[in-house]
Amino acid sequence: MNILIVEDDKLLQQALDAKFSDAGARCTISSNGREAIEALEKEKFDAIILDIIMPEVDGFQVLEEKQTSLNADTPTFVVSNLDAEADYQKAIDLGATKCFLKARVTLKGLVEEIVEELDK
Repeated sequence: MNILIVEDDKLLQQALDAKFSDAGARCTISSNGREAIEALEKEKFDAIILDIIMPEVDGFQVLEEKQTSLNADTPTFVVSNLDAEADYQKAIDLGATKCFLKARVTLKGLVEEIVEELDK
């Protein structure tokens, strides 16, 4: 399992990397949307974990760019502090597979749900 983690919070990056690595994944970390877009053009991933609010390029723009990349069909899981239904709907409309509110999901639960989704 090859996962792209797009998150600007360093502690959350490390925690996600550790949890997914424990689940057998190889993780690539991008700290902002611009790095993520570059990664999406260079490498095929099995899943993308994507924050929305980030410096330089936000997650919505990453979702738009993803549509014409090597990863156009790669499942993308938005993990954000945004708690507005309109934001989640926008993410889904742009191709997100599922959205999670950071405050309402544990790392363990997030990893389990994503691994389960990928196993379908």
